[in-house]
Amino acid sequence: EGNLGWAYYKKGDVETAMLHLRNAVAANPGFCRGYEWLARIAIDRDRGDEAVASAKRFRKYCVDDAAVAADVAPQYIHTMEYYLGLGYLKQGERDAARQAFAACGDEELARAGVQVAPRSRVVAIAPRPGLGVERVPVGEAASGQEVILDVIEETLDVRRAVGVADPMG
Repeated sequence: EGNLGWAYYKKGDVETAMLHLRNAVAANPGFCRGYEWLARIAIDRDRGDEAVASAKRFRKYCVDDAAVAADVAPQYIHTMEYYLGLGYLKQGERDAARQAFAACGDEELARAGVQVAPRSRVVAIAPRPGLGVERVPVGEAASGQEVILDVIEETLDVRRAVGVADPMG
């Protein structure tokens, strides 16, 4: 049912996709990929509340359940934290978004246009290809985090405006 839901989404039938994906996770709460797909679709639809709900369900059924968590790769958990952060951003909850993004791996943030260089303790931010890089010292935590959140929001808006797909896809 979950794969069928994703296929409907890829064909552009979002409502049928959501129905199948919701049925899939209801029938099998340990179907972790279903929560990811639901969160991605919610972000695409500007439904931050649905993205947050899907990411929280992922955490409950795929991370907090030790039997399921043993089969979940850390990178996958980071990806879901990324979607949780995006959902919070869409809801205007910047503090919650900041916490979720802090739990992301550097790879997920790099896909969003943010790169962390640990040796230099600088966060390099490039919101759009070709526009240069803004460097924020990690020591300037509050302002640096705000810039990162602004860049992620702006990057999502730009990608949506030009019809570029989700960077995580």
